[in-house]
Amino acid sequence: MARRATAVSLACLLAAGVAPPLAAAAPAHAHATATCASAPAGGEAREPRSHRLEARPRGSEAPGPLSRSSESRGLLPRSLESRGPLPRSRRDPETTGPRSPRPEDVARVTAEVRRRLGGAAPPPKVTVRVRAHVITAGQRQVTHQDVVTQIGVLNAAYAGRYGGADTGVRFVLDGVTVRDEPAWFADPVANERAMKTALHQGGADTLNLYIAQLSERMLGFASYPYWYAGEPELDGVVIDWRSLPDGQMTDYNRGFTGVHEIGHWLGLFHTFENGCREPGDGIDDTPPEARPSEGCPVDKDTCPQQGRDPSRNFMDYANDTCMSEFSAGQALRMREMWAVYRRAPAA
Repeated sequence: MARRATAVSLACLLAAGVAPPLAAAAPAHAHATATCASAPAGGEAREPRSHRLEARPRGSEAPGPLSRSSESRGLLPRSLESRGPLPRSRRDPETTGPRSPRPEDVARVTAEVRRRLGGAAPPPKVTVRVRAHVITAGQRQVTHQDVVTQIGVLNAAYAGRYGGADTGVRFVLDGVTVRDEPAWFADPVANERAMKTALHQGGADTLNLYIAQLSERMLGFASYPYWYAGEPELDGVVIDWRSLPDGQMTDYNRGFTGVHEIGHWLGLFHTFENGCREPGDGIDDTPPEARPSEGCPVDKDTCPQQGRDPSRNFMDYANDTCMSEFSAGQALRMREMWAVYRRAPAA
């Protein structure tokens, strides 16, 4: 299912020692759907997570420390996706995981973006409407306020309030859907098509954010904008509910899994894409990086080219406490990708 050394894209964050998924115990007829409007100012009163965790269903025990790097501990890579053509048209028949971009996609997509922009400047500001889909297995683990808090983290990160560049990208919560589907909750990878086909809303400019419980030691996975035309119904981001702000995952509970995965949805590759080889991740101001960062490295420098590894970048694999920034080049690239692949046509 996984390609350890090469399929390290599309946003699947590693998690060593993640608790097993909840058993799909609910009967098939108990598939209720509820839709909530966007939260009012201030949101609902937030239920303390410690209270919810005491009553959590069997199988959702708090996991041990996670690692986003597969290289030093022999873990599964952050992405378990198959590798397909550009643009997306079919899945690799040899694997059942989510799809991952090919290393050569960086150069191909960069060239296509430049060609289609034709020298035109991308929009200076981008507003992304978010439709959140909370998947449950009998007991709801994520409140409406939890989703509102995650949106707040996205806006802070993309505004540069933790450090780095203001990307010009902002997020607006456009509604929260709650769906009780134990099988989807326990394995959103295997059930990706069924889940997204049933719940996906909007077009290329709408972010569908699915919150469930990832198996296979992943924290999340995402689609890239240049895949949208091939299979629009599979567009979106999936994250583990335990990675939300104040979640159960030690070192990965500041909401930065969502920041990272949505970076892919907006068109960014990992900072270690292609290792030390050109074109790297396709961004001029992120130094090349031979391998993902793990934990909180200091002065990590794995490539002979100038510049230390961008270990604090949101598109690397460091712990949440050590992630803090997007670069100016990444900010520009996200707005370019939006203009080419996601911006709604003018009325």
